[in-house]
Amino acid sequence: MCGVSLRTAPATATHTYVEAVPEARPAKRSVLSTEDPLTTAADNFTTGEKWPTLVLRRTPERCGLTLFRKGRPLATHEWNATSPAPDHATVTATAEALSRAFALTDPRPLTHILRSTGNPPRHQSDLLAALSLPPLPPGFGDRPEVLDTLPDARVLTRRGLLAGMRSTMTTQDGEHPRAPDGHEPRPPRWWVLRILGLLLFTAAAVHAWSAPDSHPLRATTATLVSLYTAARLTSAWRQRRRARGGAAAASE
Repeated sequence: MCGVSLRTAPATATHTYVEAVPEARPAKRSVLSTEDPLTTAADNFTTGEKWPTLVLRRTPERCGLTLFRKGRPLATHEWNATSPAPDHATVTATAEALSRAFALTDPRPLTHILRSTGNPPRHQSDLLAALSLPPLPPGFGDRPEVLDTLPDARVLTRRGLLAGMRSTMTTQDGEHPRAPDGHEPRPPRWWVLRILGLLLFTAAAVHAWSAPDSHPLRATTATLVSLYTAARLTSAWRQRRRARGGAAAASE
């Protein structure tokens, strides 16, 4: 439901390449966005995920990155062959964010790479190596689709909000999933505690009503608790019998 079709391909056993697939009629959100399609989509497909996502951009003169986690951009950086070295404080903050995301103890090597300006593609590749990430696939930055030739690549077609909701709320056969019956088997401890409680409060109620100096409020409270506990036990027992009866009918 991110408004962009995506192609994925396994990079390693624990990493995945993702790229945006160009479309003749892009979604309205993609048309209005000033960012590249993959950066636009990343805030959606990373939401709710614990792993970090590094979105990379490359042209002959410029290379950039944006770090996402749980749908939020945490850091961004751009190497520009025609610009001076970026501000040290900004680069240090970016290096620290990358170190935290990818569990590195020393951000200083990343700071050095981020401040480099001579060769943006090489600096970008050096950063991936420093983060222990897989190298970029061949042709990245030279043509729009570089994952289509990789093994096990597949396309995730973009869907609108309503289509995504229909897919989530229906089964593979197109039917809405059946509602659960609401019965959860109760453990033996639940039954033991309720039965003991029923005996205790029933005895307390009998004693309270029969005592010569009976206190009406105390007797009424014990009686109400006994009735409530008895009702809970009765309801649970009926649910248990219905569940067992339904299971027996299904097995036949």
